[in-house]
Formats: sequence, C-alpha cells, structure tokens
Amino acid sequence: MKNIYMTIRSDAYNGALDTAIDTAALGVFWAFSNQEFEEGLAKHGYTVDQIVSIGGGGGYGNSEAVKKFHAAIEAQERRVFDIADPQKVYHYEYWNHECDYYEDDKEAACIVLGYFGIKRAERIGRRNAIKTWKELEAEMIGFRPIYNGVYRIEVSLADADKRAWYDPPEPKAVYTCEHCGDAIVDGAMFLLTNGGKFICEDCADNDIWYVLEKYFDIYKRMAGDVLPPPNLTV
Repeated sequence: MKNIYMTIRSDAYNGALDTAIDTAALGVFWAFSNQEFEEGLAKHGYTVDQIVSIGGGGGYGNSEAVKKFHAAIEAQERRVFDIADPQKVYHYEYWNHECDYYEDDKEAACIVLGYFGIKRAERIGRRNAIKTWKELEAEMIGFRPIYNGVYRIEVSLADADKRAWYDPPEPKAVYTCEHCGDAIVDGAMFLLTNGGKFICEDCADNDIWYVLEKYFDIYKRMAGDVLPPPNLTV
C-alpha cells in the first residue's frame, strides 16, 4: 500500500525528494549511543581520529564521506529549486509543522527561504506570518546546517572523551513512585500524599483521577447518578 504521507510530500515537491540518499553507500553512519558509534566505526573501517560530524543530527563519517553527503544534499536541494513550486512547498510544510496550531508560519517560511532564496520566497502567499522574510533570513544565517550551503563546523571526535555526551550518567534516584514503582530521579516533579507516599509526575498526569481517589480521597462522580462514598457528606 502506498504511504499517503510520502504521496502528499511527493506532490508538494514535484518529486524532487522522491529519491532517498543512500548514506551508507556514501560512508556515513548514524549513531545515537556509544554502542551505535562503535558499530558504525567497525562497519566502515574507520578509526575515531578519522571521524567528523555531518553538522548535526547524529550522522558521522570520515572527511571524504561527509563531503559526499553534503554534495548529495546540495544536489537534492538543487532539484527542489529547479522543479518544485515554492507555494506548494510552503503549503505542505505549513501543515506538516502545525503552523496553524502555533499561529506562526516560521517553520514553513524558513524551509521555503532555504530552498528558494528570498527573491522567490517573497512572491508566495503566507498566513500567520509573524516575521518578515528579511527578518527570517537574518535569523537563518549560521543556524541552518543544510540550507543554502551553510553548514556547522565539522567536529573532530579524536578524543574519545568527547563522546561522553552520548550516554550521560543516569540521574540519581531519590524516591520510588508508590503507584508504578518507577524511580523518581533528582530534579523530577512528584506528588506527596498526606500519608507520605510519593507519586511520579507521569502517573499524576496519566492516571490523575485514579491517583487522587486512591491516595488523596478525592473522588470523581457524576451528580445525580452515584452517591458520594460513605466517608463523605454532602
């Protein structure tokens, strides 16, 4: 069955993004933990001192692979510039990024600005436009890792200690949730019952009425249908 999301995107971009970039063939791998990083090194035969970042998003490779990756991205962006309609791209990204909900079209507008430049962007219609095209263009300089050939500086990971951010130490458990049994870690919000029991924030959010009834003697009832519990008076 066809993926409806991909079909809608393909129509909006006139097929410019239909061909996925084979990052593995380019020598780029993705890592979001120390283990995945080590697996990527082994798969491609890299050593740590050869590795550079693609500029964000968890992608890594040697210098040559990263250059090929960015060249492939630029070629893809050129296809968007050449064959896609800025208005259709804006309309798709406006709803894709829920701009109507936030009443701010910044996400969609910046994508259009990145692909097509300010001259073409200024010709399209916008809704919930908070900032002008020139204001958005000024904000994008130095921030977009892909658009318009502006990339973040490559970061060498020659020092293995620099990978420590992948797996930060777990926060210290301070209390245990009476309801689910999970740890309530240092800095987390919780509820404290009159009897000195701890309820984690997730249980308070997801099972609030059950928690209130079980631990706080607060009952949710519908007037006229169910009498209050015996220990309560009206």
